[in-house]
Amino acid sequence: MKLPARVLIMLATVVLSTAACCQEVASWGGDPRCALNTAPTSATHVMAIACGGDHNLVLRTDGTVVAWGCSDYGQTTVPASASTVVAVAAGRYHSLALKADGRVVAWGRNNYGQTTVPSTATNVVAIGAGRDHNLAVKADGTVVAWGCNDYGQATVPASATNLVAVAGGGDHSLALKADGTVVAWGRNNSGQTTVPFGAADSVAIVAGDAHSLALKADGTVVAWGDNSSDQANVPFGLSNVAAIAAAGWYSLALKSEGVPVSWGSPPGGFGVPSGLSKIVAVASGGCSMVHYGDGRPWITVQPWGRPVSPGSTVALKVMAAGDQPLSYQWQSNGVSLTNSASILGAKSKALTILSFQTNQAANYTVIVANTLGSATSQVARVTVYVLPPRILVPPGDRSVHVGTSVTFSAVVDGSPPFSYQWLFNLTNIIAEGTASSHTLTYTIPYVQPANAGDYVLVVNNSAGSTSTPPAKLAVGTLWLDVLGVPTGGVLPLRLCGDVSRIYEIQVSTDLSIWSPLTVLSNATGTVDFIDPAASGPRRFYWARRVTTALRDDGEP
Repeated sequence: MKLPARVLIMLATVVLSTAACCQEVASWGGDPRCALNTAPTSATHVMAIACGGDHNLVLRTDGTVVAWGCSDYGQTTVPASASTVVAVAAGRYHSLALKADGRVVAWGRNNYGQTTVPSTATNVVAIGAGRDHNLAVKADGTVVAWGCNDYGQATVPASATNLVAVAGGGDHSLALKADGTVVAWGRNNSGQTTVPFGAADSVAIVAGDAHSLALKADGTVVAWGDNSSDQANVPFGLSNVAAIAAAGWYSLALKSEGVPVSWGSPPGGFGVPSGLSKIVAVASGGCSMVHYGDGRPWITVQPWGRPVSPGSTVALKVMAAGDQPLSYQWQSNGVSLTNSASILGAKSKALTILSFQTNQAANYTVIVANTLGSATSQVARVTVYVLPPRILVPPGDRSVHVGTSVTFSAVVDGSPPFSYQWLFNLTNIIAEGTASSHTLTYTIPYVQPANAGDYVLVVNNSAGSTSTPPAKLAVGTLWLDVLGVPTGGVLPLRLCGDVSRIYEIQVSTDLSIWSPLTVLSNATGTVDFIDPAASGPRRFYWARRVTTALRDDGEP
């Protein structure tokens, strides 16, 4: 039988480890053989914490990593290359570190290739570790996965794009998109990859052996998957949560005021010890671990920078722990923002910018403060990307008669502004009069035979160019139209035909015998005339061109 994602060891007592200095860690519930509850004295100046199956990691503010616990597979032997580290993660028997230059360092057990970092794992901005597999988010929002793939947990689905965070469970994977939605894949024997509707607008994700958690922007927690030990039963009324953790059959949440809350079956059989306060981070694995400070604000979820399209709504969110109350001030390039018609929440956990414009691309930060001090978030660089134009609906073929009007149009997608150029038979159209060849629609107000041919729209923006398939215009060169009803036996009619031609109009009551009605000179393409004797029950009309002799090329 496979071991769970986080090995549970029953202990008789709860032992808290501490590391001396100003910002410390505490752990409990670990295997005494691995001394998980005895943190080394070097575990100080803590920036982040992680728990593996039987080992712990601490990331220091100087970019170095401290590891302790069992090291049967070298999982606590930190390599020299693990320097300038900005994030850590731990699997069952292996460890991960993300360097400031976007490279990933891995060490420990490699039976599934989990410590063989693929060459595609470059420009990485976030990492996650499952039991025996790993996940890395690249700067372009895609994810690289490697290691154990028995249940498809390392086979990334096409929907996993525009990502900002990842988490690995026992045999499943989670990814958080920039829009706050969660994508899950891998083993689903307990519903751990069936993301509930309520997990929308999430800011953080974690995974246990076969259950999943999402922290929402409103400070509530959503859980799904295996609930055999109540690990997916979020305590009623739990709110104001700033961070979450999960392991095996256990869930852990940190409230913004610095108090941890747990549910499910904890490592070692022990939940959160009493008396813990001023906590700023939580982690769980073979043991549970917390990082506690001194009550000053500590940012637990950083705002995410990302490229956005012009005109979109941009939401930046932050979560923090510390003595209450906490205040928030968002800044753009170091300048404090104020609320306006398009900027909402400038002094809250969530900043919303409506109809984001190119001139708003900037470095966004938030200052979280209380009476003890303040903390400034990492920079969230929001840039504007331009999508190349795309033809959604091309113009269609048209068939009209001489003297009428015709309009070609298309539906275009992409990032404005666009420029347009209509072509006629592959030649740029230079419009005359009221017609325009530089808009999304092109109208010929007075069609002539010479207008018959192929019409193409070329669309450009700063990201590229595209064109529509040719739309064919067929022009009927001879046409008769009735303009009204007979009045006093007089019927108004109209002839459409070639300019500067002479036409003979004939009339019939039975389509057998035709009689001349009139001869018209068509100087402009259309000419109106009347039938003064249209008092009968029915009348048929036939127009034909007159050259040197009459010829039957007309149309009834």
